[in-house]
Amino acid sequence: MVPRVTVILINYNGAAIQDVIHQSVEAVRHQTYADWELVLVDDGSTDGSDALLASLADGDQVRFASTRGGHRGVGAARNAGIGLSRGCEYLAFVDNDAIPAADWLAKVVDRMDEDPRYGACASRVMFYERPDVINSLGSVLNELAHGTGVGMHQLAAYYRPVNDVMYATGNGMVLRRSALDAVGWFDEGFRFYGHDDSDIGIRLRNAGYRIVQQPEAVLFHLHSTSKREPGMAFWDQRNRVRFALKHYGWRELLWFVRHDLPPHLNRLALPPYVRAWLSASLNQAGSLWRYRWHNRRLGPFIARYQRFYSREHRYVRWPDNRACARQVFPLKELRMGENEEEYLYQGWYNRERWHDEWIRWATPVASLRVAFPQPVHQLEARLILHPALDSLQLTLSAYRWGEPKVEAQCSCLVEQRRQTLMERPPQVRSDQVVSATARRIAPLPTPGTSGMVDLTIPLELPAGEFLLVWQTSEHLTEDGFVPRVIGLGLSELRSG
Repeated sequence: MVPRVTVILINYNGAAIQDVIHQSVEAVRHQTYADWELVLVDDGSTDGSDALLASLADGDQVRFASTRGGHRGVGAARNAGIGLSRGCEYLAFVDNDAIPAADWLAKVVDRMDEDPRYGACASRVMFYERPDVINSLGSVLNELAHGTGVGMHQLAAYYRPVNDVMYATGNGMVLRRSALDAVGWFDEGFRFYGHDDSDIGIRLRNAGYRIVQQPEAVLFHLHSTSKREPGMAFWDQRNRVRFALKHYGWRELLWFVRHDLPPHLNRLALPPYVRAWLSASLNQAGSLWRYRWHNRRLGPFIARYQRFYSREHRYVRWPDNRACARQVFPLKELRMGENEEEYLYQGWYNRERWHDEWIRWATPVASLRVAFPQPVHQLEARLILHPALDSLQLTLSAYRWGEPKVEAQCSCLVEQRRQTLMERPPQVRSDQVVSATARRIAPLPTPGTSGMVDLTIPLELPAGEFLLVWQTSEHLTEDGFVPRVIGLGLSELRSG
């Protein structure tokens, strides 16, 4: 019987994460959606993980394939899986370091069944070690063809889904088979990982298909060592250049070089940059230049996709992706520049000096992981609003660690250009456990000082481990290729 869905898992040198590969295969086997087959593809591994994949195949519902001629890259690996697939409607892709939730296939199939114009669907990929933080829900490029995940480093509970994404991230991507056949399979000129997914997404969009999200379809992503091998920086660069060569108009390519070249004008960076251009233009050159010729009348690429470069959707410089707050520390006094990494969870940019004090800018939603050894009645924070903001509504919510329910919440208005900070009563729902009383808040500093605000936040909490979530009503989006989205700045925090 022909299955509706073929799941394709690709692997390269995954021996170090063989337990994750086992979990991934078992997760596919136990999907709530039953009409599937699984193709395991090895891309010329040299660490024995090809034998591992072959041993997991049963010759029927789970089969094994490999790329011919050794390691040929992610595009070739995906095509090898497609060539062996029997799925008549959808092709779903999983990396060797991702574990899908039990209802992943059911959710993406439901989404794709909604409209035949959906050419691809992006799953919600979560960080394996931070399962409440988004890795991607689709992806987007900036004008220099750097790509990043939509919703990356945001708490899933606070993310607001969008209707369309620029392209579906390769890990967790689901394609409509008829749409893929119409635009052509993956470009094998994209090597290793990167831009194979953006290329297929743009080709689908050029053919009139839409690319959507499915926030309810979840995978957990452990970034494996197979993507950190020596030379990956070169291939990332090279694939980005190939994407520009393939899709940008000639005038856009001149603009691209003018803005992309300057950082590489030194003796260390220039030789690999030149090699990236040569490799990108010569490898699989026939398919590259045929594509340009056949699509020469599409018009300027950046102009056609301008809405994805707008502030609402554009590529944004994300906060630190370091593994902060792995352990829970008692919150006595947090001071930026001294011990803040013990507490940061998500949503904080690198520290910087503001007058004579260290601060970290926070996104509109940012969080800290803390422990209270004894009950807490208030938090004392030293913070700053960006000078471009007059005021914002600041809401602090406390969640017991690992639980979705709000334990306590307090909200107040912070104004930058008045003598005192105006108070607002806590904004809560009836099902939230909150005990907070209004109190007078310290006045703003006089003009000419650093602009720091000392804020007392009433928040009644029992002893325990908590996730403190700062949420602002207003934010500033900086201009540039990689802007930041800034909600507030924090310098100090104490419990009382």
